[in-house]
Amino acid sequence: MRFYLALTDEVKDKLTKRKECVGVSFNAVTLMHFFMISEEQKLINAEESRRFIETHKKLEKVPIDASPLLIERNGSYPRYEMTLSMYLSYQLEQYVLNNSNHIWTGLELEDSCSTVSSTYNISESLKSYLKETVFRETNISMTGLINMAVLLERANENTLLSPTTDSQSKSKQFIRIARPLKRYLGSRTNHNGRRFTEGELLEIFLRNLVLYLDIPNRD
Repeated sequence: MRFYLALTDEVKDKLTKRKECVGVSFNAVTLMHFFMISEEQKLINAEESRRFIETHKKLEKVPIDASPLLIERNGSYPRYEMTLSMYLSYQLEQYVLNNSNHIWTGLELEDSCSTVSSTYNISESLKSYLKETVFRETNISMTGLINMAVLLERANENTLLSPTTDSQSKSKQFIRIARPLKRYLGSRTNHNGRRFTEGELLEIFLRNLVLYLDIPNRD
């Protein structure tokens, strides 16, 4: 479903820089942000709602193709007189300009903000789930999901690393990843006396992302 978001130039500039950093479309990087917004950050009161509507109603609108899951998770929040599009605009602006958990800190400050191409072995079952179910529910590309997984781990860095134990066959996955996130993967390969490959770390982080997104079972 297409929404038209009322975004200031400051927010658009930050999103544009970040999309270049992680090698995805403007649409994908916007959706990545929405799925990182916590439940507490979705709250709004009547006064804020009125103020935001008044200051943003005449801004040029930016089209975003949202996913069913995003709509489902935001449709029930009290928005006072806001349309869902305006409410999503508010959420995004608050998160981009007041990101208290610093998930994106430093990424857009790189002198050369670009992606690195690499090939890793990823379990067939996980890759299939990401490309089909997770993509269908979030509308975020594989590149976006990979960068999002590493972004979240870099921000929290509290994952207890342990190798995956399934015996699923693996296949090569060509990826693009932001340079600082690639460096972060390299910095985590030693953990409690065990050495991980970057591919193993990526698989662990992607599995954690699946849990974080909590995709509903629609079978």
